[in-house]
Amino acid sequence: LTELARFSCTESADIISFEEYVSKMVDKQKNIYYLTAPNIEVARNNPQLEGFIARAIPVLLLTDPIDEFWVQTFTEYKDKKIVSVMHAKDDLTAIPLKEGVKEEPLEVSKQNELVKKAKEIFGKQVADVRFTNRLTGSPAALITPEGQMSLNLERLMKAHGQQIAFESARILELNDHHPLIKAMAEKSANSNVDLEAVFGILLDGAKIAAGEPLTDPATYINRVTNILVKSIT
Repeated sequence: LTELARFSCTESADIISFEEYVSKMVDKQKNIYYLTAPNIEVARNNPQLEGFIARAIPVLLLTDPIDEFWVQTFTEYKDKKIVSVMHAKDDLTAIPLKEGVKEEPLEVSKQNELVKKAKEIFGKQVADVRFTNRLTGSPAALITPEGQMSLNLERLMKAHGQQIAFESARILELNDHHPLIKAMAEKSANSNVDLEAVFGILLDGAKIAAGEPLTDPATYINRVTNILVKSIT
């Protein structure tokens, strides 16, 4: 059945097989990558794909409910591990960006200071805040730790009335190349800058991009409105 399976893929306009995926792998790529989502539109717009697209690394887009389950047991194809984009590590470091894609990273000391500030603001709202090389265009994105239930699987379980004893932890990943994140790092010590509101918008925006419901939509709208008012008055 493995050879009969066909998937949507970021590097193809048509559905492809595992064998065709392997033929599209770039130099130094070790693993087969996938992303699960409720539909193809949500999948293709997921910020977690940015780092892969910027390196021409193909990603399988899995949108059927059953996809959440078979990837937990079928973990290898022809000596290549099948890995969620949320847990990619070595390949994103080893494979260079496509020509024309430039990145100017934030200084490590400023990264550490901003992460410290974010953790103070969020408290227990997220399990961790960290920087990532998975993002190239979005300022932030949400993932779950390796070994825990994916956000999509958690949504599926809830939608079918399945009780979940322990929800997966949420990790907020930041893009240190994004101008907003850089500006926040530069102004983190400025008491006149409402970083709590900006971080709140970042977290809610990451939830929306991941298909997560907002816990407090009214606060999100108020924060966005206040920033819009300041930008035009």
